[in-house]
Amino acid sequence: MGKFIIYHLSFIIYHFLWVAFMAVGLSLMLGFFQGAFAQSGVSGSAQLTHRSSKTKTEAEEEGSWQLTQFYNLEASKVLTPKVDFTAGLNVNVTETNEEKSTRVAPDLGLDMTNEYFDANAGYRITERGLDVLTMAADEDRQTTESWNANLSTKTTKYPGMRLRYNEDKNFDYLTITQTDRKTSSFSGGTDYSYHFLNFNYEYRNNTTDDYVTESTQDTDGQEARVSFRKSLLENKVTSSGSYSINNTKTLYLFFW
Repeated sequence: MGKFIIYHLSFIIYHFLWVAFMAVGLSLMLGFFQGAFAQSGVSGSAQLTHRSSKTKTEAEEEGSWQLTQFYNLEASKVLTPKVDFTAGLNVNVTETNEEKSTRVAPDLGLDMTNEYFDANAGYRITERGLDVLTMAADEDRQTTESWNANLSTKTTKYPGMRLRYNEDKNFDYLTITQTDRKTSSFSGGTDYSYHFLNFNYEYRNNTTDDYVTESTQDTDGQEARVSFRKSLLENKVTSSGSYSINNTKTLYLFFW
């Protein structure tokens, strides 16, 4: 019992110092970002959760614990009245008496808006199994890189347009690679209204390249829709209807 209490006291003191260190580091980073992102938004947060339990039998006494740490830093900068830049960092560390897992995810974003369209682009890299302080990696380290871009028009006089693109790369660092995959998706759509008629069309494509199995999965999808809504007899009678076509095709390729 005494060893259990002493162990947990030392554990709590150690991680209290660690959290204090991270808090100081977060404060310094906030100060730096507040200077670099003057007249813009800067925020940060830290959360610590500790749980412990013990099981006592006639033969022995066993204890277990779990510590979860979460740190967040967000900054935004108004580059022009129509262009904004954002940056963020999320750190999540979960540690138990048996194992430790880490997740580090910095991201960048750019937003543009005007009277003609809205557009944004972003990038995020997520590291699992990478120590945030020492940058040392364990054998289960995995990296995911993500890109995205979106564009939508605002016009009402002409057909509206929506474009979206996403790409994810996921890979490990094992001597014999088990995960090495790229997934990209694209979608584009348009819609237009003319009197009581509404026209919609959307195209979707999703491609996954698995470099471990040397295979590719490609899926195409299209959807078209025409609808109408008409009021008659001074809005006493309403007539409406729609017609749609949906087509999806998947292709599997193996390069053996």
